[in-house]
Amino acid sequence: QLGIGKVADSHVPVQIQQLQFEVDDSGICSFAAGGQHSMVVTRRGKSVFSFGSGASGQLGLGMVSFEDSAFRLYPTLIPDLSGKEHRTIVQVAAAAEHSFALDKNGELLAFGENDHGQLGFLPHHSPLVQRGPVRQPWVKDLRSEPSPMDGEKCVWRPTLVTALRNFRVGMVSTADRHTIVLAH
Repeated sequence: QLGIGKVADSHVPVQIQQLQFEVDDSGICSFAAGGQHSMVVTRRGKSVFSFGSGASGQLGLGMVSFEDSAFRLYPTLIPDLSGKEHRTIVQVAAAAEHSFALDKNGELLAFGENDHGQLGFLPHHSPLVQRGPVRQPWVKDLRSEPSPMDGEKCVWRPTLVTALRNFRVGMVSTADRHTIVLAH
């Protein structure tokens, strides 16, 4: 998860050579370290990199087989988040086996493991996946319709958290089994 080309601990700071051009150009906008992966945003939010373990989709690179190596030793550009005219990433967050990317318009994208619903989609073992959305009088439009990702154990590509589509997310923080957002 260090992005330096080897799977080993480092007891001293080490520069990630593969990001040098990116950092020289415009600096780092955001970075996050998960349990076994890391993410970096450069080029004023137009380039997003991930590296480390992607066994549950937390790298955002799509479904990969272990023969194709779910582990990235060097920073790898996430195509779904990078170089998009309409998308500028302002923050990334990472935890054990999942990640988030927040764009400047307040849209939150999630990817990785969803065993506990930590991505904002119903977990695969939830009885609500079969029954449909929950309607509570005090939660207006929050789950008015199911997400196509409800019931998925892993989300392999950055996917919009549709439960938050009526809100503008300003910050995201995540841990192993839960996530919190600041939104209005």
